[in-house]
Amino acid sequence: MKTTRKTKVVAEICLYGGSDAAGWLANPINPRPDDGHMLGDGEPHGGRCLTEAVELACDALRKSGVSCGHAYVYRPDGKARAEIDINHPGYFGDMRWRPAPQYVISAEAIKAAAAK
Repeated sequence: MKTTRKTKVVAEICLYGGSDAAGWLANPINPRPDDGHMLGDGEPHGGRCLTEAVELACDALRKSGVSCGHAYVYRPDGKARAEIDINHPGYFGDMRWRPAPQYVISAEAIKAAAAK
């Protein structure tokens, strides 16, 4: 039996820092034309745990107009991601982590892009 995805992934959340100082950036996948910017500053703040960083990112997404859907949350090491409901993100330690896609960009490609 084939299953279909019922909930759309509407954003990506990248975490920074660790359990005692966490930061976040959130990117709506299909931003509105007037709101096509990254949310958050990525700076780890002391006294903020990773669970709180995810909750703050989800709050910011909802305030920006992304009212429902799922988000990919990337661990600070970038090696794994979890899919969460932005209205019920849950505890960081209970998220179901899977390997995150890894991209390799050569120095030559970066130089070529910078020259354009």
